[in-house]
Amino acid sequence: RAQLVKELDDSEYYAVRSSGSKEDLQEYSFAGQYETYLNVQGMSAVENAVIACYKSMFSEVLLNYLVNQTIDYRDLAMAVVIQKMVPAQFSGICFTVNPITGNDKEMSIEVAEGLGENIVSGKVAPEQYCYNWYEKRGSFAKSNRFLTDEQLAAYGETFFKIQLLFGYPCDIEFAIKDGE
Repeated sequence: RAQLVKELDDSEYYAVRSSGSKEDLQEYSFAGQYETYLNVQGMSAVENAVIACYKSMFSEVLLNYLVNQTIDYRDLAMAVVIQKMVPAQFSGICFTVNPITGNDKEMSIEVAEGLGENIVSGKVAPEQYCYNWYEKRGSFAKSNRFLTDEQLAAYGETFFKIQLLFGYPCDIEFAIKDGE
């Protein structure tokens, strides 16, 4: 609590996100089974959200998954990440290798207005973009209105640098405010 008091500003909004040790591994798929809270404001609300994230490690859905996959519950661990919210005008998801075609020079990028949670939860149908980092060109439907050719190229190059940094294909969630 002392660390949170030192680091957080009561006037800001935060995302309190669970990150389980078995989440997003090849052999397990815990995605969406742990809790995450958005636009949390104030120390008391942040504390409650952190506790709720840890409690989600023992939800009925998650415990059933453990039993069905014969996973020992003692192997589970969780971190809770607290991030300052970006008041996103647009947000999106980028797969640095096209998951449909497998083309490793082509990125699949989805963009929607508002928070990324709208895409992840299926509340909105995002615009589809494609960026080929090898040929330095993007493509998208003429009806798309969120990104220009220049923005797509700039973001695509940033996503490519992230992939180079990690050395493997990445699934990147991003938020855009004032073009940044």
